[in-house]
This record gives sequence, structure tokens and C-alpha cells, in this order.
Amino acid sequence: MTAIPSVAACAPNPDYNFDRFDYNNLTDTYNCPQGETLRTNGNNYLKTKENSTYYVKHYKTTKCQHCPVKLLCTKNAKGRLIERSEYQQYVDINKKT
Repeated sequence: MTAIPSVAACAPNPDYNFDRFDYNNLTDTYNCPQGETLRTNGNNYLKTKENSTYYVKHYKTTKCQHCPVKLLCTKNAKGRLIERSEYQQYVDINKKT
């Protein structure tokens, strides 16, 4: 099995890159550097990248609209979106070794 790399998640400011968001396995949520919670709707979305097909979940929050650091975190007018691959747990394990 090959671990799919994480989505390129570079924010306009590196302090808000994907790796600065903490994943909570128990609640299946992410916490952003500002302390807000990004939730998934639970749907799996099929994604194809570099001849690989896999599923991702989307995580977002409505709090981005009024966040004082939104422009440092995302260029998306609708707010930050995190995609979590079905293989993300393996990517995380590989990063630790």
C-alpha cells in the first residue's frame, strides 16, 4: 500500500499551513491555529491525482468569514478548506518515522 501525500496546503502565511492544524481522531475534526473547529459533513469525495484515485473528506467552518487572520490563512473567499485523504493516518505515521 502506498500512502498518498497530503494535499498541498500552503497558506499565504506559513504559520497557517496545513501542518499547523491539529486533527482530533475522536471527534473527526481539525482545530485551526486561531482555536476554531473545522468539521466535516461526513461525505467522502472521489479525487484523482497523478493517476491515483482515492477518497477525501472536506473540513471547514463558517468562522473563517469573520476571522481577523483569514487573509493569512487562505485565499479562498469562502474560507479555509482542508481535505483529509483516506490515507492521511499513514502519511502522518510516515512523517513520525
